[in-house]
Amino acid sequence: MGMGLPGARPDVVVTCQPLAEIVQGLMHGDCRRHRVDEALHRSPSLLRGHLQQLIDAHPGHRLVLAMGLCGGATAGLRAGSGGLIMPRVHDCIALLLGSQQAYRELAAACAGTYYLSKGWAEAPGSLLAECARYAEQWGARKAGRIFSVLLGNYRRLIYIHAGLPGEDLTAERGRAFAARLNLDFAIERADLSLLRELLRGTPTPGAITIRAGARTSLSDFLEPLAANCPSRPIAPPDGGRGYAPDGNC
Repeated sequence: MGMGLPGARPDVVVTCQPLAEIVQGLMHGDCRRHRVDEALHRSPSLLRGHLQQLIDAHPGHRLVLAMGLCGGATAGLRAGSGGLIMPRVHDCIALLLGSQQAYRELAAACAGTYYLSKGWAEAPGSLLAECARYAEQWGARKAGRIFSVLLGNYRRLIYIHAGLPGEDLTAERGRAFAARLNLDFAIERADLSLLRELLRGTPTPGAITIRAGARTSLSDFLEPLAANCPSRPIAPPDGGRGYAPDGNC
């Protein structure tokens, strides 16, 4: 689609609720921010309609969508007259890890991995919040059995640590939750380089730039093939998450 306006900082940034704290910490200067309710991720068509309304409400503005493909919700969006920039990742987990390739490599090391971050742990309806609610309603033992069944296909939980205030305590909550369900636990440091480049308007192969009036498509999210690469790697189906009551996109 071309690179649009190289080096131009965005006027408007739209992000999902679990990434809002990180985005706020990385932003510099005046810029409008919109946080998308995490509940919308449960319905890609509703999420797509909401995002298109936000785009249409800011004509002439350079807009960054700090979200991934999110179940297909961001495919089919029409850019406004200021253009649209978004990361070339399938979901926000890959955005936290710096690239789709980084996510693929981490997922390939262990199938059946559930991912958690401070934003997702603290979001309404998160996995941890739901487990606590079940425990209060039916008791800790029964809640543990229910979530052991729901997460029966998972072998480990990875907490993505972005260095946010108070995050060590959130990571320990994740560790305790994993122990309760007999899941392996590991902490992975976030790589925010792609997110920084998006917020600076820096041209990068990890970003998709959509010119004014053009639409996003599923093909935009495919990583460019190297000249000596005969075929494109296949991402693991469903991102290795399956059941996700917290609405991870």
